[in-house]
Amino acid sequence: MEILEKRGDKNIATAYLADLGENKYVEFVESLGGARTRDEKWVVILSSLSGCPLNCRFCDANLFYKASLSKEEMMMQVDYLVDKHGSEDALNSNKFKV
Repeated sequence: MEILEKRGDKNIATAYLADLGENKYVEFVESLGGARTRDEKWVVILSSLSGCPLNCRFCDANLFYKASLSKEEMMMQVDYLVDKHGSEDALNSNKFKV
């Protein structure tokens, strides 16, 4: 997985755009969920699809629809964030929500 872009405020939420290979792109987010620190609460919001098949007029995600993601592709998103923060520190949160 290659991170193509990262945007946000680490004190609120950060969104990541990743290339999973095979022309599959996903967005995923890490957030404090209203807490002040990741030790209090850490929320990871995953993508379960590469793009979207619904064709809503207001959204362009359907232009990139490829498929549902496998369990391994979803776990890559979690693993990236856990590794980014160091496995021990990342999982010491009082509330870790995926």
